[in-house]
Amino acid sequence: MSIPNQWDALSKNFIKHKKISETDPQVADNILIAWPVIINLINKHFKGKKNISILDYGCGTGSFCEKLHILGYKNITGIDNSEAMIDVANKNYGTHISFMQCLAENIIIPQPVDVITSIMVFQFIDDINNTLKYLTDILKPGGLLVFASHNPARVTALLKNNSKLFSDFNSIEKPTTGNINFGDTSIPMFVRTASEYTKLTSSFGLTNNLEDYPSFTDKFINLYGTEMPDVSHFQILGYIKK
Repeated sequence: MSIPNQWDALSKNFIKHKKISETDPQVADNILIAWPVIINLINKHFKGKKNISILDYGCGTGSFCEKLHILGYKNITGIDNSEAMIDVANKNYGTHISFMQCLAENIIIPQPVDVITSIMVFQFIDDINNTLKYLTDILKPGGLLVFASHNPARVTALLKNNSKLFSDFNSIEKPTTGNINFGDTSIPMFVRTASEYTKLTSSFGLTNNLEDYPSFTDKFINLYGTEMPDVSHFQILGYIKK
């Protein structure tokens, strides 16, 4: 018997092709806070060139891929391990974006890509070392890896505030493992600092060129409110392959 994929059950939560006011807050913060930082880095690194290849790892229901398409990037592939997420992505954007269900070690693409993005995915991967190796292998020299993950300082702040978002963490002061709660669904989570990611990626020939902790925007706070608005939700890191 196959093990159910918990992300399949959450596919409806992560549908982003709605009015921003109707979007789940844990999705809207990606759109309003993380996406602009990542898009800005891609534009800056490639000086606005649109004929580059982009792979979004952990693409969910595909909306970030669609955002890139709207901005003029046409060679985009979305990867996710959730069949339900990929089904939603294909239904809404599959006519002009390529989506596939697989893990990093099973990605089959015709040639290396210029950019790999991953938004709020790496913290759910236990064996992050192998995932980064597989992804780096399919990144062109001079290519860009940029990803967002949970800011460890925010995890600590919310744990100290007894937030219902997290549970069963091994530490409050220096949390590394625990669960994040999406309603009745709990997902194991692995908290890593920027220095830990940089140490890992350097062993695969990547050099750091971005470390950012973007603030909650006034628009987000006005629409949703948030716990600990003065502590960034995101740790956004960018790396260049030598």
